[in-house]
Amino acid sequence: MILWLYGRTNRKADFRIHTNRRRVHVRPHASEPLFTALRCTRPTLVNVVPPGTAGLVPDLCPRHGTPVLVAHGET
Repeated sequence: MILWLYGRTNRKADFRIHTNRRRVHVRPHASEPLFTALRCTRPTLVNVVPPGTAGLVPDLCPRHGTPVLVAHGET
């Protein structure tokens, strides 16, 4: 699952956690994001909460318009 997250983009000074929207869908739930793997032959990873993601919420990058994970309250 972590392979579908980007630590940062190729552009300088953008240190948000970008998600690969072609491979994973992220939605908010309570205080942690839920991940669903896309492009699978069967839904094996649905509503997964990876360790260390508590307090992160999905949002759009203001610079690129792509999905990112940010700390709750930074949106």
